[in-house]
Amino acid sequence: MSPTRPVIFIGPSLRAGDSPAALGMMDVRPPIRRGDIDVLSPDVRTVAIVDGVFFSEDSVSAREILSALRRGVHILGSSSMGALRAAELAPYGMEGIGEVYRMYADGEITSDGEVALTFNPETGLATSEPLVNVRNMLRLAINYGVIDVDSANSLLQVARQIYFVDLSYEMVIRRAREIVPCEILERISSFIKEHRIASDLKRSDALQTIARLEEIASSGEFHV
Repeated sequence: MSPTRPVIFIGPSLRAGDSPAALGMMDVRPPIRRGDIDVLSPDVRTVAIVDGVFFSEDSVSAREILSALRRGVHILGSSSMGALRAAELAPYGMEGIGEVYRMYADGEITSDGEVALTFNPETGLATSEPLVNVRNMLRLAINYGVIDVDSANSLLQVARQIYFVDLSYEMVIRRAREIVPCEILERISSFIKEHRIASDLKRSDALQTIARLEEIASSGEFHV
């Protein structure tokens, strides 16, 4: 009997227009919440956790992931809730993927709030910007010589003071006007418009996770 398709819990880490062909061979589900793993069919042998609910509902627990790992389920995590749980459970066999996972695993970031965002429940698309993406945008801007380190740090501090529900690049620029020179804000605003997608860590990690599931498929670990 052939194994069932891998399950992937994914949502706002992808952007409008993202539709990797590989998703067609997967059981695509909305952001994970507590209990979703416990009710999966026993035939499911591969699960990828990308997105998950945070504050409004109970988030997926380390306990239920650990229970599945002990049953031999291959569980991958990236981007958002998946990266958080993978950083906790890598010693127990959960596979972490991508830069956000690395940042948590290395202790570069520690707060759940780094990846928190709001999203439209009908479209599944993000309606706010996660702090981890803002960090990466500012890092890129420094590397490109668009802004200096001090200005980037000032912008990051502004971003950290904005509640995740309201966090957007536009809000950061608006609130930074009193502490960052206008010419620098103009440069970073233009840079953001040009690099918004390229700097999206959660998206790039999600795409990397989908590619990893393709790799698992080609190895014969599951069939469709």
